[in-house]
Amino acid sequence: NLNELLGHFLIIFGLSGSTAYGWFRFLGQKWIEQKFSKSLEEFKHEQAKEIAKQQLQIDSIFNRVSKLHDKEYEILPQIWKYLNKTYLRLLTCNRSLRTAPDYNKMNPEEFDYFLNNEGSNFSNSEKLKLQKSQNKAVSYREIQSEREYRSAEKAYHRFNHLFALNSIFLDVEIRQCLEKIDNKFSSFLRAIEYSLQYNEPRHQYEEAKKFFPIIEDLYKDIEQKLHSRIFPRVNEDRELLDPRGHR
Repeated sequence: NLNELLGHFLIIFGLSGSTAYGWFRFLGQKWIEQKFSKSLEEFKHEQAKEIAKQQLQIDSIFNRVSKLHDKEYEILPQIWKYLNKTYLRLLTCNRSLRTAPDYNKMNPEEFDYFLNNEGSNFSNSEKLKLQKSQNKAVSYREIQSEREYRSAEKAYHRFNHLFALNSIFLDVEIRQCLEKIDNKFSSFLRAIEYSLQYNEPRHQYEEAKKFFPIIEDLYKDIEQKLHSRIFPRVNEDRELLDPRGHR
């Protein structure tokens, strides 16, 4: 109570009312300044703690994003590499013509020499199949088709493995596009396997007519998305230019 405090000043110090009020006002102002200064320091301290907390969270988020981007840039070239390998080997599987020696015109000595020298890349089972075949040219094409299929399948499995393990690190649009490509690769490989197993090349031919137009469009789309993802600054700079090239 201000009146009580002022009365205590008058009694204790025997001061006049105006003098006591002056001292009271001076001491009260000092007390208020001290309280305000203390509150301000506490506020600054709390603000500094909050800023440090927010900065720690920002740094943590930035580090996670940075690591994700580093991981993405590490795996995208590998995925692109095996995507191309798979695509090119599927193209090879779809070749309509294959050049081969005319085995049917070779005598047994010539054919044995070819298998043991020029044809040394044949496995023992493939050599045996060619030796027993009545139409060696047809058997050769079957062997080559099987090899090309296995080669494409191997490349696809590598692509699929890389994609499955690392899809969590990829941009959503890139991941969705790669999923479509992965499904198309798998479907066409099954068509080739069916054609080889049941000797029905027509089935592969019909599937190829549907597969390649779709995969070519997806291929262009993923190429554009990957380029935009790997070189974002280039694209941002281009957006700053008008059609005449001026900023």
